[in-house]
Amino acid sequence: MSRQDDVRKTASRPGEFFFILALTVIAAILLAQIGDQTKFYKRLKLPTQPGFWPAVGLGGMVLSGAALAVSAWYKRRREGASGQDLQEQDLQEMVFIARAGEFMLWFMFYVWITPWAGYLASTILFVMCLAWRAGYRTTGMQALSAGLAVFIVVLFKSFLSVKIPGGAVYDLLPPDLQSFMAINF
Repeated sequence: MSRQDDVRKTASRPGEFFFILALTVIAAILLAQIGDQTKFYKRLKLPTQPGFWPAVGLGGMVLSGAALAVSAWYKRRREGASGQDLQEQDLQEMVFIARAGEFMLWFMFYVWITPWAGYLASTILFVMCLAWRAGYRTTGMQALSAGLAVFIVVLFKSFLSVKIPGGAVYDLLPPDLQSFMAINF
C-alpha cells in the first residue's frame, strides 16, 4: 500500500466535523432532559431504574461523539489544506445534508394537515406532491401516485384496521356522507 492510499483512508471528509458536532450536541440536549422524560424511583437499584439505560446510551453517544469530534478536528488541522478550501467543502457538505431536511418538512406538513383535510385527501396530496418533487410530473405518474395513495389509505384503514380520526373538513359534508368518510377514509 502506498503512502497516498494510506492518506486517503485517514483523510477527513468535508463536513465530517460539523456533522459529528451536531449529533453530539443533540445527544447532549437529550441527555440533559433525561430526568424530565423518565422516572427514577428511590427504592429501585440503579440498573433497574427506567431512565438508567437510556441515560447510559445517551451518555455514551455524548462521550464518543465528543472524542470523535476532537479526532476529526485534529485530523483537519494535520492535513494542512487551506482554510478557504475547507470552508468551501464544509459549506457544500452542510448544504447537501440540509437538503435531506426538506423531506422532513414535507412529512411534518402532512402530519399537520391530516386532522384538517382528512386522511384520504391529505395522503393523496402528500404522495402527489412528493412525486412531483421527485420529478414524476407527467399526468400518468401523477395518476399512479394518486392511486398509490388511495391504496395506502384502504390498506391502513380496512385491512390493518388503523384508527385514524376523520378530518375537520368532513364536518362540512352531509351527515350520511360524513359518517361514511369518517369510518372508511
